[in-house]
This record gives sequence, C-alpha cells and structure tokens, in this order.
Amino acid sequence: MQRTSQERKEKLSQRFMETCRQGIILRAGMAHTAYDRQLPSTVASNGREKICKGQVSSSDIIGLLDTSLSNKGKAGFAFTDKALYCSALENRDSTFMILYEDIDFIEYDDSDDDDITIHIYSKYNSRPYQINHPWFSKKKIMSFLEAAKELYEESNEDTLDWDKL
Repeated sequence: MQRTSQERKEKLSQRFMETCRQGIILRAGMAHTAYDRQLPSTVASNGREKICKGQVSSSDIIGLLDTSLSNKGKAGFAFTDKALYCSALENRDSTFMILYEDIDFIEYDDSDDDDITIHIYSKYNSRPYQINHPWFSKKKIMSFLEAAKELYEESNEDTLDWDKL
C-alpha cells in the first residue's frame, strides 16, 4: 500500500507523540509534539529557523526535543515528516540533518554508563551521526528513528515497479 506524504506525516506524528508519552525526557528540556497540539506556533517557528536553519516550513515539524533554556525551540532536535535535524551544543555532533530514508542502520552503544550514544549510519556517509545528549532517552529516540526508517522503506518498496527494472 503506497502511503501519501500526508498519511506518512500523520503516522510519524502519532508515533512521535506516543514515544514522548512513554517518557523521553530524563533530566531537563521539553518535548513538543504536533499530534496532540503541544507544539506552539512560536516554538515551531523557532525550531524551523534555529534548528532546521530555515530548510523546512513550521508545518513540517512533527515534534521537538527542546534543549533551549527558554523552552522556546531555539536549540535541540527537530523531527520533521522527512528528517531529523540537530542543533544542540551539548550533543557530540552539535549540528546535523539526516533524512529518514537515508538511514542505513542505527546502533545503541551503552558500554560506558557515562557515555550512552546512538550511532546513526547513513547509506551515503561512512561516519555515523551521534546522539548522546544527556537530557533525553536515547532508547526512545532510537525507537522513533527506527520506526521512521521502516515507514520510508515500506513506502519506497511500494513505489518500485519491478517490471521496469
């Protein structure tokens, strides 16, 4: 079944909201979700400008993990209908963007209790992006990213026309 971009956005928004409700905040920060209207327009606008560097519209943002002191979406992780954006100085890779469909695989490294890290490997880059921000559950972030990756893989498989290959 081929999903429209609106159906994909709705499914990702719902999944992000569910992930947040399962306890994504560990220490500080704030989680904003578009699905249950907990993403104020000023926060979405700030996230678009500051975290996503103006590359998306405010309506593309489905959720934000806010690391700004003001909790107004000026720093942190922005999850859109197509990609994860990071602009958080406390994170090892302080600024990056990766499309969900470009994720090859994700690893969770908890060998050192003081340095729990997610490694996100791209299909097109040998160096992984890393998430090790201490305020949020890396296992919850990883769970969402895996679901987003699978949703895009499912959509891409549905659009292949094997007879034309």
